[in-house]
Amino acid sequence: VVLPDVDAPAAVRAFDRTRLELEVALSDGRVPPFTVSAGVVDNNNEPVPFEELIGLADSWLLRAKRNGRNQVLWGRPVDNVVALTSAPESDRASTAI
Repeated sequence: VVLPDVDAPAAVRAFDRTRLELEVALSDGRVPPFTVSAGVVDNNNEPVPFEELIGLADSWLLRAKRNGRNQVLWGRPVDNVVALTSAPESDRASTAI
């Protein structure tokens, strides 16, 4: 999912809210237990090739899965920042993937 002009705090909140809503909505026993993980990349309004952003988002997704699943991890292309189901301190507008 590409979210133009959405900063990392908003993207992380959206994915985490969706993760929690799915968990509640599908917890009635009719669906086998599952987890939802997501990787978010904040390009901080820097020009980063789309393919690189997708690759970085995928790497954060894989880290979330390896780190126990059922979580949202985020980072930036330039500085390997990580936050577990929380948003970065800056509210800069950017593109989140």
